[in-house]
Amino acid sequence: MMKSYHSLFILFLFAGNVAAQTQLPNADLEHWTLAENGTDSLIGWSSSNSIVIPPVKSLYKESNAWEGKYAANIVTAPFGFIGYSTVGILANGEATFSYGGGGGGANVDYAGGGGTPLSQKPLALTGYYRSETLSPGDQPLAKIFLTATDALTGKRDTVGMGQWIFPASSSYTPFVIPIQDLQPGMDPDTILTLFYSSDPVEVDPFDVWSNLYLDSLNLVYPTTSTHPAFSDNHLYRIVPNPCSEEFTVFHPAGSRGILQMYSVTGQLIHSQEVLNDVDRTKILIPEGPNGQYIVRVTQNDICSIMRVQVFH
Repeated sequence: MMKSYHSLFILFLFAGNVAAQTQLPNADLEHWTLAENGTDSLIGWSSSNSIVIPPVKSLYKESNAWEGKYAANIVTAPFGFIGYSTVGILANGEATFSYGGGGGGANVDYAGGGGTPLSQKPLALTGYYRSETLSPGDQPLAKIFLTATDALTGKRDTVGMGQWIFPASSSYTPFVIPIQDLQPGMDPDTILTLFYSSDPVEVDPFDVWSNLYLDSLNLVYPTTSTHPAFSDNHLYRIVPNPCSEEFTVFHPAGSRGILQMYSVTGQLIHSQEVLNDVDRTKILIPEGPNGQYIVRVTQNDICSIMRVQVFH
């Protein structure tokens, strides 16, 4: 099912200044060309199409998109009479890949490079996906790395990280990949995002068919502003924050919805209904480690995501 992405307002509310919306290159996945070997190539990105042996291909320009004309289809396909599992990989920037014995059971793996400039630290990566596989237990995977050069040592540090396993879905479904802040106060200079059609470590070595369709990627940042339709920029907020046993999420009244709480590794740890005609929802904090959590409120076509700090 197609739907205009403009109707899905991703709102991040967090104490601090408005952050610039630095994005991944070609984040709507609309701009394509042909590589020298005749395979589809997503502008601003690299794929394992550069190394796989025909007739296997790892990346296709997909016309059945969530929004716009195109989406990306990252594919795992068997190769040769033995049927080696050839995993498809998509990375932003100029990345390189290895062929003929990747990690685990994969015939392809990420080798190095890639990444594009990023000046501020996002809270999460959002988008839409479909996931289809003929192999039970095989699921696509995403990894995000935020890195920066240490001014004192000259070495590169990982300052943020996210990982997400895509559940099977026959229709386009929104996803949120929380990005864990590993070094608070230190901004990244590069983001590397890797999308795998199958987990290269867990995939069966033979005869795997799997498709990961992606569209409308969006990096979202802490901000105190809201969509212009809202006159009050505090309609979405968490009180108290930090908190220990419970917190209250304030949100617009008048529409039912769903509230979800995620760990920074992307695990859904709590979900409950947002009732009609109320402007706040109280959450009893589940058992778990201290630290940062992501709270997502979805009402109609408006999605608000906030960060909460928990100390038991």
